[in-house]
Amino acid sequence: MAVVAFPHRSPRRPGALRVLPAAGATIAHPPPMSRPRHRTRRIVHVSDVHFGSPGVTERTVPLLAAISDLAPSVVAVSGDLTRRAHPEQFREARRFLDALPSPYVVVPGNHDVPFAPWLRFHRRHARFLAHVADEAAPCFIDDDLAVSGMDTTRGFAIDGGRARRGALALVEERFAALPRTAFRVVVAHHPFTKQPGRRSSLAVQKARRALGVFDRLGVDAVLTGHRHETVVVPVTHVAREVERPFLLVQAGTATTYRGRCTERGRNSFVTLDVGRDDVVVVRHVYDPAEDAFVAERPQHFPRLPGPGPDVA
Repeated sequence: MAVVAFPHRSPRRPGALRVLPAAGATIAHPPPMSRPRHRTRRIVHVSDVHFGSPGVTERTVPLLAAISDLAPSVVAVSGDLTRRAHPEQFREARRFLDALPSPYVVVPGNHDVPFAPWLRFHRRHARFLAHVADEAAPCFIDDDLAVSGMDTTRGFAIDGGRARRGALALVEERFAALPRTAFRVVVAHHPFTKQPGRRSSLAVQKARRALGVFDRLGVDAVLTGHRHETVVVPVTHVAREVERPFLLVQAGTATTYRGRCTERGRNSFVTLDVGRDDVVVVRHVYDPAEDAFVAERPQHFPRLPGPGPDVA
């Protein structure tokens, strides 16, 4: 191929030669560049630590060690930080959160609402806000990961939760301008469906409304707790009205002796490794013999396509 060369000053290399093809010559294109490697993002999901319960403080030592070794991008704490919402229990929870090695998103659970009537019905999050976080539904958002907290607690219920319109509107506001490739996560305390194989388990009030919003927003995973047993399942396996098979990830209790059903007397937490093409979910279970949390066999789920056009 005939070429013509002339001096061309480049801002990087003064005096470098720039080679251009002669008239009518064929342009030889360089080989295509390989796609940049996708950075795997790790979410650690912890729930129901219940400070104030027997043995919790001791169990947080191996828990914090495990989280530190995993080096997560963000830690999601899905509520019930305390046993009875006493100030000292919130202070213990604060010390635990301060020891986490990563950014975190923490939401309140039903046990974090005080029983004192005036506080419960008029300022149910006063102690949570005083000791734990500046808001009851914080968030973590960067270029490819968005984790939004959602408050499902109720003053007029001891155990149950509710998906309020205002809480869902806040999630929608946060996710509205995300790029199509962002992995969207909602963190709440109460589950949004009945638990598979458990007839007596209840979902939050207005769960169908919430699932419809999550479906429309292109949510990829919903992280909850409350039931003290780990469950990982695509929502389409348990809810007929949803089209997008986003993940429902229900974590067990990380530190108390009140694991239930298949996790009776056991402690666990969950990790999600978000890659370009898949999401790897692993349960980590406490082994008393090792005094450490041990990873179990991973579950692989495909990444879902993002919603609508890429607005970034």
